[in-house]
Amino acid sequence: MKQTQDSNSADSAQKGRRQPVTPWWKVRLMWFVVGGPLTVVIAASVTAVVAIRGQDPVLADRAMSAADLRVDSSKRADPAYQAAIEGRNHATTGGKGR
Repeated sequence: MKQTQDSNSADSAQKGRRQPVTPWWKVRLMWFVVGGPLTVVIAASVTAVVAIRGQDPVLADRAMSAADLRVDSSKRADPAYQAAIEGRNHATTGGKGR
């Protein structure tokens, strides 16, 4: 019986003591919780600054005309100038059927 009383008194003494509190900056999980979103905010800010300061100038010297978009007849056979559908069909059939 005495042993039970001693263990109970030891437990009550333990409950009365406060555990040392770890400062928030020493908890690793806190750095993941705060650091992850903070990194995203910083990266978004840097991206916005680059996008605003590094924008391309508007070229308003002349408007594009239909003549600018025409392809020379000598280049029409070049696969780079084929329409998307023709190019896809050519890739599927291996160029046969022409």
